[in-house]
Amino acid sequence: MFDEMGKTGRPADAAVEQAWFQAIFQHAAFGISLISPDNLYLGVNPAYERMMGYGAAELVGRPKLAITHPDDAEASNDLNRRMDSGEINEFTLDKRYLRPDGSEFFGRLKVSRVNDENGRILFKLAMVENISELKQREQALHDSEARLAEAQRIANMGNWEFVAERGTVHWSDECYRIFGQDKDSFSPSHETFLACVHPDDRERVKRVLIPGWRPKGRYSHEHRIVRPDGEVRHLQEWVVPYYDETGAVIRRVGAVQDITERKQADQALRKSERQLQQSTDNVPALIAFIGNDRRYQFANLAYEKWYGFSPENIIGRTVTEVLGAANAQQIESYIAGALAGERQDYLVSFDTAGSVRREVKGTFMSSKADDGTVLGFHVLAQDVTKEKMAEEALLHAKDMAEDASLAKSNFLASMSHELRTPLNAIIGFSEIIAKEILGPVGKPEYLEYAQDIHNSGGLLLDIIGEILDYSKLESGKEPLLEESLDVPETVRSCLALVANIADQGGLKVESDVAASLPPFRADKRKLVQMLSNLLSNAIKFTEAGGCIGVRVRAAPEIGYEFQVYDNGIGIAAEDIARALLPFEQVDNSLTRKFPGAGLGLPLCKSFAEMHGGTFELTSAPGKGTTVTLRFPAERADFG
Repeated sequence: MFDEMGKTGRPADAAVEQAWFQAIFQHAAFGISLISPDNLYLGVNPAYERMMGYGAAELVGRPKLAITHPDDAEASNDLNRRMDSGEINEFTLDKRYLRPDGSEFFGRLKVSRVNDENGRILFKLAMVENISELKQREQALHDSEARLAEAQRIANMGNWEFVAERGTVHWSDECYRIFGQDKDSFSPSHETFLACVHPDDRERVKRVLIPGWRPKGRYSHEHRIVRPDGEVRHLQEWVVPYYDETGAVIRRVGAVQDITERKQADQALRKSERQLQQSTDNVPALIAFIGNDRRYQFANLAYEKWYGFSPENIIGRTVTEVLGAANAQQIESYIAGALAGERQDYLVSFDTAGSVRREVKGTFMSSKADDGTVLGFHVLAQDVTKEKMAEEALLHAKDMAEDASLAKSNFLASMSHELRTPLNAIIGFSEIIAKEILGPVGKPEYLEYAQDIHNSGGLLLDIIGEILDYSKLESGKEPLLEESLDVPETVRSCLALVANIADQGGLKVESDVAASLPPFRADKRKLVQMLSNLLSNAIKFTEAGGCIGVRVRAAPEIGYEFQVYDNGIGIAAEDIARALLPFEQVDNSLTRKFPGAGLGLPLCKSFAEMHGGTFELTSAPGKGTTVTLRFPAERADFG
């Protein structure tokens, strides 16, 4: 083989080249192998033997891929095929090798094709460098970056870098998530960042970024952003500027954290503290905290009235000093129990300021450090006499309210029945007149009046029906008549009821109901009433050209789910709770056009809950409304 290598030069030169190659071949620190045109080992150097764990005798004559890891064989074969065909003359490939002991390592293979003067391949020269440590470092770096990304995600914290000279800004993936931006479509810059900042904070943030406005060194600041979906988030930024020799900022590196939940928690805590202070200072109950040294650390204003001490004078005093020896002796066992870490409830007779004897009901609740050490206990005490009087008054008021509610329900039911009979007569006779069943009426205006009477009577009958249904619910007289229902057929019948009205209103009606839904056990009349009411509402409050629809899903993990949706006028978030109250309607220009008792949604909610289900209404002004009815999986026969 080495003789072949020397054919291109003069004999003396060939001998030198051969000797030179022999020296490199034998003493190189990296592995070298010679591969025949048919991809068999022709020879290997000592470094190759040490690297692979095979002797030359074990390799020469074997296919070169015999020691290649199976997962990397395809890539190696492809490159060799391209070299054999003459498409390429050299290639580099990182791949794994298998040693005879079963171990493996990463090698960087560089292969060159050596041709004769006619361009035919003589052999391939392959050099291998062990890069296992490099791969390990690369993997460690990748793992480190992945851990950093995960830590940023968990901490809601991203990092960024601004290079002044290029005017470029780099965001980490977490920055995009915090700002609610799409990495593929959003390009971070000074301008686009400021555009994300809340308008009320923008000028202040601009000042922070002005060179020289802040003293040199790292700093932090807080501001709000507005996400593309309109959500406002609170952020905290930490910034480290880098300067050139003139003091100009050449680079900024920073971290940003979403602190919205912390802000909300802080606000809630401050609000809670204010409310607690107000509550403890104005309620007649005694509220205090006593440390494990039996001295008061907190007390509300009620202590002044009960024991003749102002809160300032109570702090630092012992239980005996505040309550008196006799009262303290009565609760000594309860104090000992609280300091032992146990909740203590007690009922004792206390002498309070002015020597007034009172029955006092109290609770001691231990407070513990993270290691379980008792720090003291909270005190909540009340005058039991007043409490009992309040309880009795509350029970009396409850009884009266229940009696009043029952009387109201009975009255509504009675009146509904009384009104139905004349209304049915009005509707029937007006229909006879409108259709001229008994002969011509005469003037066309009379026919219009008769139709108006018929429509108004029908509307009033529907309202009375809703009132009667609701009164039955309130009085507990509305039974649940369950049967196995064909859901697709039931939905089709409900859509048929409103199809003509929807068509007259210029609305598109959609239905996403699979034909193979399992049977559903429910009260058919109530399910139809729920779906019909919701569809009617969707039609009422969707303008011409809009869309309404029904969507049904069923699966063991979710149960049965019905959705009625529209893209109509929608309801503001603050009005949704009101819309679900009986006899209430959201007051706006469009809803006032449609009369009703305001019982449709409350009835749907009550009927859903009678079936053990839930009622959920989501809506937004100008975008539409979706009502979701969810029922437990046990109401479906999944087979």
